[in-house]
Amino acid sequence: MATPVSEQIAVVVRSRLAAISTTAGYETTTSGAIRPTKQGGFQPKDYQIIVSKVSNARVNIYPGNPAKIERNLQFNIRAIVRPSDADPTAIDTLVDTFAADVTKALTNVANWHSFGGLAINAVTDETADYETDGEGAAGYMSTTLNVIYRHPENDPYTVSA
Repeated sequence: MATPVSEQIAVVVRSRLAAISTTAGYETTTSGAIRPTKQGGFQPKDYQIIVSKVSNARVNIYPGNPAKIERNLQFNIRAIVRPSDADPTAIDTLVDTFAADVTKALTNVANWHSFGGLAINAVTDETADYETDGEGAAGYMSTTLNVIYRHPENDPYTVSA
């Protein structure tokens, strides 16, 4: 079964984030990097990463037969920090460190922005911090990742230069 370019990129994004661990040179260790399913079925955990595609908008079209479609594949990367009540560390410190590890994981390979030849460019965008008031103190941050890639108009399974 063929896999669309957008899905191939999503797999790489999740894989890079799943590699966050102190043994791999990061300051934190993730409890998992997941992509939500329709059924949901997961409970937020401390140091969990949730990767969601936000949009896959066409940003340009290049003439030809077939034409080349350029897209901006946007991901929302939500990283959850839920320290125990006994943890004396400032929540901002925990969130900032996890956010730095998320950025490092996404960009820590040579030519990171090409996603192994699948993309033309990528950029990490805004990072927003949140505090939630649900089940005790919890920190949460969200990073936007924009990945630009191209495919032939009639074949979203194939990368185009």
